[in-house]
Amino acid sequence: MSRHIALGFCTMLVAAFGVAAPAHAQSTTQRTQPPARRTPPKAKPALSKKLFVRAEGLVGFEHFNASQTFKAIFDTPDGAVFGGGIDVVKGHLFVRADVTHFGKTGERAFDANGQVFRLGIPLKVSITPVIGAVGVRTLLARNVVAYAGGGAGSWSYSQTGDDPEDSVSEQKPGYLGLGGIEWRVHRLVGIGFEAQYARVPNAFSGGVAADFGEKDLGGTTAAVRVIVGHW
Repeated sequence: MSRHIALGFCTMLVAAFGVAAPAHAQSTTQRTQPPARRTPPKAKPALSKKLFVRAEGLVGFEHFNASQTFKAIFDTPDGAVFGGGIDVVKGHLFVRADVTHFGKTGERAFDANGQVFRLGIPLKVSITPVIGAVGVRTLLARNVVAYAGGGAGSWSYSQTGDDPEDSVSEQKPGYLGLGGIEWRVHRLVGIGFEAQYARVPNAFSGGVAADFGEKDLGGTTAAVRVIVGHW
């Protein structure tokens, strides 16, 4: 009987060590596994806080506030404009200086009781605004910036015809508001889509503009800008 007791005791020891060994091995394996690597979060896109000076060119289409006057002279109240300038950006702020130009040849005209008569006499008109503007901008996406601002400047207006005595050359102050978006297509190149609204009060005092009671030389412009430089 003591033999049976000894055999049973040995069987129990073997079973106990047989269960404990795998458990100990599993515990050791778990302890020696390296911790899982955590992927660091991506940095959130942000505008640079450095100061950058950029060059720009633009081409656009303007609808003039003195629409009846321009339609009488050019047969349309709209015209193409082009120009360029520089802007300085830092973080959410920008400062801009631009020069744009409109030039077109039409005809002298006058209004009689609501009917426009074009006289067949050539009239060349040139408008050159020089403006400065400031504003704010914000990052919409990694490559897209929205901006808005306002400014003021000087509008140079001239008209020439066959008779030098009828020539006019004046400069008038005005102001404007603007807004748009910039799309960065390259590290140093961007394309902007912009809208401007300008007022140049009391710019006209005679001619067909007086017939219509129009005095404002400003207008609404939609423009495409090409920007070269950091943002």
